[in-house]
Amino acid sequence: MTYEKDAEKEKRFHLLVKIISFLAFLLIWHLLVTGAESSPFLMQYRIHEIPAPFEAVQALVGNFLGRGIGSTYERGIGLNSLMSFIRVLVGFAIACVLGIPIGLAMGYLKYGVDAGGTIVEILRPIPPLAWIPIAIMIFRENAPLFIVFLGCFFPIVLNTTAGVKCVDMKLMEAAKTLGASSRHLVSKVVMPWALPSVVTGMRIGLGIGWMSVVAAEMVGVKRGLGIGAFIWRVYTSGNIDLVVAGMIMIGFIGWLMNFSIEFTERKLLKWRRTIGG
Repeated sequence: MTYEKDAEKEKRFHLLVKIISFLAFLLIWHLLVTGAESSPFLMQYRIHEIPAPFEAVQALVGNFLGRGIGSTYERGIGLNSLMSFIRVLVGFAIACVLGIPIGLAMGYLKYGVDAGGTIVEILRPIPPLAWIPIAIMIFRENAPLFIVFLGCFFPIVLNTTAGVKCVDMKLMEAAKTLGASSRHLVSKVVMPWALPSVVTGMRIGLGIGWMSVVAAEMVGVKRGLGIGAFIWRVYTSGNIDLVVAGMIMIGFIGWLMNFSIEFTERKLLKWRRTIGG
């Protein structure tokens, strides 16, 4: 009972620290912007033109559904963010469907790393954004989707491979002794053991995919839907308030996706905490 109370108290303290640090960040942001208005040093870097936190939130709320009428209507931050989110989910799903089996094969098969490791290690260092010209040439308006796929794919493959390589060989031998087939070895021993690494790869890949889609949209779909394209358009029109509002939306959605993966990981890997406790 005492242990549960201490754990609950520790959880509340962690939450308090998070809230205080976030409020401190907002305060520093506000003081930096307002202080720049009377500082020649900061004014030369145009920091005073950046909106304060409250102004950025106002711009976000005011433009969430869109603005203007008729032919001058601009779709808002909400719809543009939704389109980017859908692109990331689709690209991430494709990366999981292809990346997890490839990672399993590379880690489990005797010559798996020899067959695929060199190719992966050659392609992996190429930044996803370097693929944008090729992606636009081949996939056209779906170029951001391909960029997201690339951003997600390699972390998933490498982490899955690493997880499989770390499987306890004693468990493998014990399962073989009990007559387990290769299919059962993979499904009952290898995959559960590698699952924490797979989920880690998914978290990393999803974060990279979300960052990549914004830049890809700035180049590939300047006039279409997407939060990256939206930010580029409002920047070229000189509306810095909406630029920062879009950045806030990007950060919030990224945090929400990471939280979702963490929540799923806790549910899927309850057994790991049970064993540890």
